[in-house]
Amino acid sequence: MKVIHISPIYFEDGAVLGGGERYALELAKSMSEAVETELISFSDRPRVEKIGALTVRLFKPWFYIKGQKTAPFYPPALFALRHADIIHCHQYYTLTTSLGILFGRLFKKKVFVTHLGGGGWDILSYHTPIGNLVDGFMHLSEYGKKLFSQYQTRHYVVYGGADTAKFFPLGLNREKKVLFVGRLLPHKGINYLIEAVGGDVTLTVIGKPYSPEYFEYLKDLAKGKKVEFITDASDDVLLQEYNRASVFVLPSVYKTVYGRCTNAPELLGLVVLEAMACKTPVIVTKAGALPELVKDNETGFVINPNDINELREKIYTLLNNPQKVYTMGEAAYKLFLERFKWDKTAKAVLGVYQNTIAR
Repeated sequence: MKVIHISPIYFEDGAVLGGGERYALELAKSMSEAVETELISFSDRPRVEKIGALTVRLFKPWFYIKGQKTAPFYPPALFALRHADIIHCHQYYTLTTSLGILFGRLFKKKVFVTHLGGGGWDILSYHTPIGNLVDGFMHLSEYGKKLFSQYQTRHYVVYGGADTAKFFPLGLNREKKVLFVGRLLPHKGINYLIEAVGGDVTLTVIGKPYSPEYFEYLKDLAKGKKVEFITDASDDVLLQEYNRASVFVLPSVYKTVYGRCTNAPELLGLVVLEAMACKTPVIVTKAGALPELVKDNETGFVINPNDINELREKIYTLLNNPQKVYTMGEAAYKLFLERFKWDKTAKAVLGVYQNTIAR
């Protein structure tokens, strides 16, 4: 069996979805240890790479429709799919996936789709029931599954993981530090986190600023507090920060400080799993899929979004109780090993492929 994953954006400098691109890459890497696997994507630096057993083919688009990075236009890339038994498209609301679905149907390939949030220019996925041509949707969460209830095709929840070669416990002493990792965008709720911490606590905010207006707002909120922004952190830096922090917080919201709303703030939350892989307790909001990743009062806390007071209370509950940090961190790590390693996700996805081929 040969599996080819196709994604409109590759996880490199210039990626715009963060965990979205990383999901496609990490799943393909883990899967390549069991079956022949390729990842096809697009980049302004076309090349072929080998990452372990995985082959990555990156094509340079002729152009990006309406200038959108999620809408690369290079139809010849479809010919790279001709040797696939399974075509796995990532990011549903994109022209790349719509063309992948049509190519798969035309040449009698099995086609699966994983939606990673957001989208780009497309006509078919927004205005036609092209999802009915898909053999199965591989959802990141039960929450994500609900967003595709209009389709009668098969649905599977497979979650995701963290790379245990990159994220693991170091046994460091925990500092009186709070950590956030993610894109610096309003729906991440970072402003509520900055407001929740006092001047006695270090808050490290790691991520690329995708909204200059919001980034300036965050820096204004941080004045007079021990808040540090790191906008270009390597995986090695992330590993150290996950292991030094007493708590990791992902305070995502449905309604931003600007009054804008989204129905899918978090379809998974890979950074939560990375923190858990480092034995770090986590605080998340009841936003999207986040409550599916955390056992409240056991591996961390699940709180209401936009609630500064509740967030502050839970942060200081941990910072003032190192034993609770240790106990919750151990429980988070155990849950991660049981449910959220990439090899488990790859095995689950391969099982669905095989069952579909056998029918």
